[in-house]
Amino acid sequence: MKYRIVEKEPFKVVGVKYTVEMINQILSPTYEDMIAAISDTQMKEMESISNKEPYGIVHVTVNYSEDSEGNATFDQYIGAVTTNEDTYGYSTIEIPTFLWAIFEVDGDWQQVEETWKRIYSEWLPSSSYELAEGPEMLVSKDQKSEIWIAVRKKG
Repeated sequence: MKYRIVEKEPFKVVGVKYTVEMINQILSPTYEDMIAAISDTQMKEMESISNKEPYGIVHVTVNYSEDSEGNATFDQYIGAVTTNEDTYGYSTIEIPTFLWAIFEVDGDWQQVEETWKRIYSEWLPSSSYELAEGPEMLVSKDQKSEIWIAVRKKG
């Protein structure tokens, strides 16, 4: 897996927020439903205010909590990283400084899912890093993706 470790200063994500439930590995709403609910005009507007890395449309997962049966809830933002003060009426989340493991993925959604699984099953157990209590992000465009995972040094 190709990755890099980067410390990134605080940044703001502006976009559409969903509260998602995952029961028996099934999301409600699904990612397809979330994306379909955002108009082309909104997507273009969010993309146009993206002025800080990671550029373009980002998918940010925060406030993840899981019960004893493996069911989970979390907040999902689909938006853009920006320094603009005008939020265009979208929801906003401030992301504090984190150390990020950024994994590059070439390919379709199946490749992204496979890489995500390998991050948890292979990379994290064998690396000198562990998960930090922070967000996960996905940036994708034209079969090129980056998975951003908030991490900290083990120990």
